[in-house]
Amino acid sequence: MIGFDKSEDPSKQTVDRLIARKDLIKALEQGRTHLSLRLKLTNALRDVLSADARGDLLDAELCLMQAAWASGQPNYGLPAEMDPLEGWIISA
Repeated sequence: MIGFDKSEDPSKQTVDRLIARKDLIKALEQGRTHLSLRLKLTNALRDVLSADARGDLLDAELCLMQAAWASGQPNYGLPAEMDPLEGWIISA
């Protein structure tokens, strides 16, 4: 389909991807990541994050978790030898 991103193509919005989103959300809630943070969600927000087949809301939540982690790290989690002209993904 021309004009569709893989996540916007309805044929790519599978049950397997829904399960993967739910597994990721559960891991974030249980603190089973290297960030040592736990995501607290209401049932309604958990449902919204799970149902977003494009994953945009979950991406935003992951960015929030990374920012929270970085705020407590020396140099905000950036390596000292980082090239200041290059971008960096916190916690990568």
